[in-house]
Amino acid sequence: MAADIVAFDLSDPAWRPLNSIARQLVYAETGRGLRHVWVGGRRIVRDGRCITVDEAALAKEIDAIMPRVRGDLDALSRQADRVDGAFQAIQQRAFSTELGYNRYLHRAPSRKS
Repeated sequence: MAADIVAFDLSDPAWRPLNSIARQLVYAETGRGLRHVWVGGRRIVRDGRCITVDEAALAKEIDAIMPRVRGDLDALSRQADRVDGAFQAIQQRAFSTELGYNRYLHRAPSRKS
């Protein structure tokens, strides 16, 4: 039958001592204790390794495109630097404008003339 099932190694430090499965899953489990995963009844992780993707080939593909990605990010950073002054001025003007209340959830103290 089609099912989604995840199996964790409960001897992993994230699960010791075992107190609250839900809390430990959310706050402590990093993926290190993941052992097996089935999606739609098909196993996709066995003994902590993805068996549906060639991870080594994927890593090589990522390594091959990263120089271009880094170049694109550098170009975007340079473009952002060119408009940074304008955005700083906009922010300064916005924060110096009196709104009649404190932006931090409190009412602004009244100004006495």
